[in-house]
Parts: sequence; structure tokens; C-alpha cells
Amino acid sequence: MSIERRLFRLLIFTGLVCFIAFEAVSFFGLYDVQKHAIKNSEEMGASAAEFAESVADTQARERFALLAKEKAQRVEREMKMVREDTELMAKNMTKKH
Repeated sequence: MSIERRLFRLLIFTGLVCFIAFEAVSFFGLYDVQKHAIKNSEEMGASAAEFAESVADTQARERFALLAKEKAQRVEREMKMVREDTELMAKNMTKKH
């Protein structure tokens, strides 16, 4: 066998080994990247869910505060009406006596 033929076979074998090594590295590299991407997306999903929950909590608190304010205003109006009625009754009782 001539030296050229041996070098050619060595070149082909080396190319094949390099190709297989490259494919293995890219497969495992992509697998690793996919694993990290999935993990990151899960973390982002969790933080998005936490953010949505916090927004919902904030909105619920704002609604509760608004309802409490409306209730306080209603109670204040009713107390004002009771006070006016009491004053009117006191005037009427004073006029009768």
C-alpha cells in the first residue's frame, strides 16, 4: 500500500472521527441548551404567574378600598340624616313645650 493511500485513509478516518465528535458535541450542547431554555421558561412562567397574582391582589385591594370608601360615605350620609332628624325632632319638641 502506498503512502498516499495510507494518508488518504487517515484523512478520511480523521474527518469521520471529527464529524462524529462535532455531531455529539452539538447534540449534547443543544440538549443542554434546551434543558436550560425549558428551565428558564418555567422560571419565567412562575414569575409571570406571581406577577399576575400580585396584580390581581392589588386590584382586589383597590376594589375593597373603593367599596370601603363607598360604605363609609353611605354611613356618613345616614348619620347626617339621623342627626338632621334628631335636630328636627328636638326643635319640634321644644316648640310643643
